[in-house]
Amino acid sequence: MSAGRARRVIVGSADRSAAGEGRLELLVVSTGDDGSVSIAATDSVATGAIAFIAAHPALPIVYAASGDAEEGIVTAYRVTEDGALSELSVGRAPGRPAHLAASRDGGYVVTADYGTSSVTLYRLDPDGTIAGRTDELRFEGTGPSPRQESSHPHQVLEVDGAFLVPDLGADVVRRIEVTADDALRETDRFAFPAGSGPRHAVLADGLLYVACELSGEIRWDALDHPGGFARGIPSSLTGFDEVAPSAIRSGEGTILVGNRGPGTVLEATRTADGLVDPRESGSGGTWPRDLVLDGELLLVADNRADAVNVMDAGEPHAVRAVHSVSGPTCVLVVEQP
Repeated sequence: MSAGRARRVIVGSADRSAAGEGRLELLVVSTGDDGSVSIAATDSVATGAIAFIAAHPALPIVYAASGDAEEGIVTAYRVTEDGALSELSVGRAPGRPAHLAASRDGGYVVTADYGTSSVTLYRLDPDGTIAGRTDELRFEGTGPSPRQESSHPHQVLEVDGAFLVPDLGADVVRRIEVTADDALRETDRFAFPAGSGPRHAVLADGLLYVACELSGEIRWDALDHPGGFARGIPSSLTGFDEVAPSAIRSGEGTILVGNRGPGTVLEATRTADGLVDPRESGSGGTWPRDLVLDGELLLVADNRADAVNVMDAGEPHAVRAVHSVSGPTCVLVVEQP
């Protein structure tokens, strides 16, 4: 491990003992000269159940998608220099957003709403506050699985000035653009094998890698000449019936995916043609819902183990430290303290 490094980390959670309630926690995760890892909490804010968090591209601001039984909201928080979270503004959502992303130009936040089959656009002011909701785009589509009774947008990923939206219910990844009058427009869609259930995606070396929740696979294709995402590998080598891959990330020459069913992280080597040499290790818990790489560390939000596991980024991903929190759903590294 490298010596003397610290990073600020935000953890979002959905309390498993109190429906509709959650928290945002601001942590400092440090590695010492001796390779030790320490975790210190500097702030904690009560919220609705958190689905996902995203950072502003230039300002010390994060956006949280949350909700309770009655409504969903998007909230902007400033990360202060003294290690606190200060609420700035709130945008009302048409449903309960499952994911969100802030555009790279700092002008918008886009949310994906699993339940209402829609994506929603929020305009941001120059200071990062939410100016208001400007559009909502609803989708249609079904698939052969009982969970595919309607369209289920599950993620928002910005690629080349547009937003890619994996739709678990319709077996497609949609390409969405923001028009000059702050509206959303679907400009393309990429089809997947029936019953795949694309959940989350990451772009690396010109290939889009997609964690397919229903088929338990990682599939990939080139966006400039897509061929139906016909190439893929199982996201787990364990033989579990319900693998339920969740978050997918790119590492140094690798792709990593968290598998909630067996409680594992699968890592495979990237080549010009896709993935080879898959290998799998424990996630340090039972239900890895999100993971993020930061230098020598891999941070895993394990929802059912009520823990954020701080692990070695290098295989076999040994656990170095654990932070306890009820129902963590997402983790984000925001800056150096």
